[in-house]
Amino acid sequence: MSPFSDFVSTYIRTVNENLSSQIGEPEAQLTTPVANLLVAVGSEIDNQEIVVIRETRIEDGAARPDFGVQVDGLLVGHVELKKPGVSLDPDTYKSGHNKEQWEKLRNLPNLLHTDGTEWRLWHYGELVDIVNIHRKGRNSAELLNRFKGILQKFLNWSPVPISTTDALVNKMGMLAALLRAEVLEQLKLQRKLAKNPKIAPRKLPLPALKEDWRSVLYPRATDEEFADGFAQTIIFALILALTEGKDIDIKSLHNISRELQENHGLLGNALGLLTEHISEQSELYTTLTIITRTFSAVDWESISRGSTDVYLHLYEHFLNVYDPELRKKTGSYYTPVEVVDSMVRITDEALRLYLNKPMGLASDGVAVIDPAMGTGTYPLSVLRSVAENPDLLGPGEVKDRINYIAENLYGFELQSGSFSVAELRVSQTLEQLGGTIPAGGLNLFVADTLENPKKSDNARLSYSLQLIAEQRIKANRIKKYTPIQVCIGNPPYKDKAEGMGGWIEQGDESQPLLADFKSAGNGRLEYVLKNLYVYFWRWAFWKVFESVETSDAGVVCFITADGYLRGPGFAGMREYIRRNTSRGWIINLTPEGKQPPAKNAIFNIETPVSVALFVREPNNSVEVPSDIKYVSFEGTREEKFAAFKELTLDSELFQDVRTGWHDKFSPKAEGEWDSYLAMHDIFCWQSPGIKPNKTWVYAPHPDVLEFRWNELADEADKVLREEKFRETRDSSLYKGKKPLPGTDTQQGTENPLNQVFDHEIDRSISKVVQVAYRSFDRQNIIADSRVLATPRPNLWAARSAQQIFVVEQHAHFPKAGPGLMMSALIPDMDMFNNRGGRAHPLFHPDGSPNIVPELSSELSELLGLELTDSDILYYLAGLTAHPGYVETFEEELQEAGIRIPLSARADLWEELIALGKNIVWLHTYGERGEPLEGISSLKETAGEYSMPVYQENMVSMPEKKPTWLVKLTKDGKEYENALQFGTAIWSNVDQRVFEYTVGGVNVIGSWAGYRLKKPLGKKTSPLNDIVQGTWPREWSREFSELLSVLTHLVNLEEQQKKLLTKVLANPLFLREKLEEQGVVWPTPKDRKPKMA
Repeated sequence: MSPFSDFVSTYIRTVNENLSSQIGEPEAQLTTPVANLLVAVGSEIDNQEIVVIRETRIEDGAARPDFGVQVDGLLVGHVELKKPGVSLDPDTYKSGHNKEQWEKLRNLPNLLHTDGTEWRLWHYGELVDIVNIHRKGRNSAELLNRFKGILQKFLNWSPVPISTTDALVNKMGMLAALLRAEVLEQLKLQRKLAKNPKIAPRKLPLPALKEDWRSVLYPRATDEEFADGFAQTIIFALILALTEGKDIDIKSLHNISRELQENHGLLGNALGLLTEHISEQSELYTTLTIITRTFSAVDWESISRGSTDVYLHLYEHFLNVYDPELRKKTGSYYTPVEVVDSMVRITDEALRLYLNKPMGLASDGVAVIDPAMGTGTYPLSVLRSVAENPDLLGPGEVKDRINYIAENLYGFELQSGSFSVAELRVSQTLEQLGGTIPAGGLNLFVADTLENPKKSDNARLSYSLQLIAEQRIKANRIKKYTPIQVCIGNPPYKDKAEGMGGWIEQGDESQPLLADFKSAGNGRLEYVLKNLYVYFWRWAFWKVFESVETSDAGVVCFITADGYLRGPGFAGMREYIRRNTSRGWIINLTPEGKQPPAKNAIFNIETPVSVALFVREPNNSVEVPSDIKYVSFEGTREEKFAAFKELTLDSELFQDVRTGWHDKFSPKAEGEWDSYLAMHDIFCWQSPGIKPNKTWVYAPHPDVLEFRWNELADEADKVLREEKFRETRDSSLYKGKKPLPGTDTQQGTENPLNQVFDHEIDRSISKVVQVAYRSFDRQNIIADSRVLATPRPNLWAARSAQQIFVVEQHAHFPKAGPGLMMSALIPDMDMFNNRGGRAHPLFHPDGSPNIVPELSSELSELLGLELTDSDILYYLAGLTAHPGYVETFEEELQEAGIRIPLSARADLWEELIALGKNIVWLHTYGERGEPLEGISSLKETAGEYSMPVYQENMVSMPEKKPTWLVKLTKDGKEYENALQFGTAIWSNVDQRVFEYTVGGVNVIGSWAGYRLKKPLGKKTSPLNDIVQGTWPREWSREFSELLSVLTHLVNLEEQQKKLLTKVLANPLFLREKLEEQGVVWPTPKDRKPKMA
């Protein structure tokens, strides 16, 4: 028998004895036998010195392996033990502790994973080998040999040489994620241990270290942000060490810190601060050992050879590995250099043309700041622009101007990793251009741009802390005292960013600067201002125009999301810009709207973006609207880059923008479009629809909601219940809310749900109400305010037997389909086409009309008719609710917002009202309006067209969306114009019905997609996985009704289009005429709902 066979026999016997004793946790029974086996294999067979390092466990489910293993004094890997029988396949970890733990363990370079029988070896989450041994019965020689092999592979691990950028990025990202998780766990543990008076504070450095970090750099840093800063600082400090040819070892971190301080003060000092008190007994020390061992194998010369900008590549790809969600959270999407260079070029042009700076960015008195500089792409472009300035006399003046701008070029960045890359790139570029680093160093800072510049910490700090704190102190001095003429960049994007706007959002002793972007009476729409990019716009205007009394002129040029160009919640922001700038240029780079085709997108994000440049000239008048121009670029990404490269500020491509203080930043329309009434000119009160911020509260069938509710109520695990519920700022298991209005909604919601579930007060399903989920799609919602983030109680209160909600896609081009949708049911916010929208109720909650006062009476007088407020709504429906309306006004509607040409002919009004009643009847499935002449039900025919026929029934849940064929043969039967959905067949379906769209979204496909065996749509919770198992008969009837409604509508479209053509060919009542007649448009006070 071989020595290894003996070791295995001893191991198996000990494990079996331990497990049969049933004393303690099963995993713990494996610890000593596994450790002894590894020691025996290493020392007896390979003559290695093996030391097992037991890890400290943290309560509440720590994500740490059971022990580390040192071989000959070097840490080689970790071992994770599982209870015998528990799966070692991470694909089975759907949620809970195992999934959370694996997210950390997968980042380890060398992990041995075992339940005592199955053994898996992992390298950075990649499975290397797997062996199953028998604890009962004989193990063959071949199996023993494989088992020995997997153990030796583990013990003989050493870092693989890293000689490519991709390999380094992959290792950097995974190790940084590992370190961040470890810091978070240790911070949690040390806080608990600090309550024990027997433990010396020096052994628990992390809580104090975090407070030091907050005091010197990030006053608002959370635990997660501290851990992120810790991880990025360590990783990128080691990258800097590699660039300077330093040997990396766990023992040399202190020396590396000291040596880096000369050229990279912040990273050098921060590295020292973060590692100074990490003892060899700390679990963090173990993690740092793994990291330094890996970095010791990096061949930096090979990586940097042949790469023009290796540093940029490192960081931009690092985030994808390290934490893609952090990229989303911080809005870190890096701007293509083609866009950056064009932005810098037009900024240079603006300085020359409008601010008396004849050499543009190279002129005296020009200081530039990028408030979210990322990896430094904008500062680099500014340096290149100055170096290439044609007005400079020669190489000598180029160097002079490069040095001048280097002293007046500022940048703030929140993340230490991207900061270090920016510092390296700017230093390198300065040297290449013949410049020198300013005597006081580059004016680039790790700083929170949005922190109050008036803050000054006078706390006594150690010398090393003072060196780091200088970053924040200098940054705040620049904010307060340094005149800046140009602010340029790509600010981060994050919506729902309440509480993240710092001084801009919160203010100090005075009102917040963000208040200047608000408009009286517009408060309920201004939640959109709670976005990072909006905070940065306000900060930029303050810094350039307001922060220093001697400087009130300059340029702000940003590329950001373009919601502020048109959105109603940004009306105050547009007024501020019109008053406080002299001129502006908007370059729309995503006219395709949200989710542009990949080849057209500027960034790999769904949000449309635009570049905007605003100039404030000396002596700007706040009473004269800014002269703003607009242009949009269509085509592929490359075509847009090329067009932008050729664009100049005096280009004839630019169109004049509307000049009303609150008007959209969109071109003035040709003809009379701007004099047609907008929807807010007709309806006093508008509101977005229901916004739950979770999709599990909706379902096509109420039974599904009951099952989901019971699953949530029965979940005993707090973490899992929270995950299923999907907590948001405005909906929580732990907060009660006022009940929704109505007798059919859940009452008693003042009690938090956790109390209801835990104390079994009444755990039955809350009330379920039918709503308009999508266009022509009636679904069900849990009518409980506690589960809805923004339920819109005023809309709930406005429901009645007479109510009609007119739904408009107000912020985007409505695309193919009708211009407006009508609903008798309260609508979801995304009802129109899953992209937001506005609901315009016909009646207020108190039952009074929501139409602008005097509008119907003045129109009645002008037309010689007796019009009611409902008639106006019917006119809108007849005129706009068909594809011909969008086709007719395609160009005007690109800038979003429905407008209504009001005919001056009474006969056209009568025809459109009658037709509009039919349209409303169809949109509401017969609940409102009036049926077509000669019919009383949806399935009846009206005119020369026939209706779909339900031929074959649905016997099981369909797996795919419906298809349409001119002829379909099934089981020997032939069907013409057949729609097949699963096993069901409808014949005589007009192809136009099958292809009918609203807002570019196919109605049949959308309706069916939510009712598949595996429903389509966004999942926000594990509860979304609870779906309908069998096809309800009523769904077949509902689908038949949908086909009938669409059949009637497509056959009315030609009549609607002809009437629209007649309206436009004849005299109209324009806005100005109605004002002369005495119609008064709503004031902010009128925009509020009238409550009963």
